[in-house]
Amino acid sequence: MKQKVALSESPDVVVRQTIAELEGCQPSQLGTLSEVVNIDELNSLGYSPVESEETTVSIKFEYCGYSIEFDSNRTLCILP
Repeated sequence: MKQKVALSESPDVVVRQTIAELEGCQPSQLGTLSEVVNIDELNSLGYSPVESEETTVSIKFEYCGYSIEFDSNRTLCILP
């Protein structure tokens, strides 16, 4: 599953909401996201313009059994 994250949205909130939807639960029922990824680093990624695909930076981590990647183009990819 791939989705764009709007500049008005916090990536950490989008990750938790998306995983909760996939799991059929509330975000508060999930594990602590900050235990698997630096929240400040995740949320700051994607606020600087990316000049080309070669300069795309991404953060990859595992959360609640899903492989998650968020990149500087503000694209979120979640795989089971």
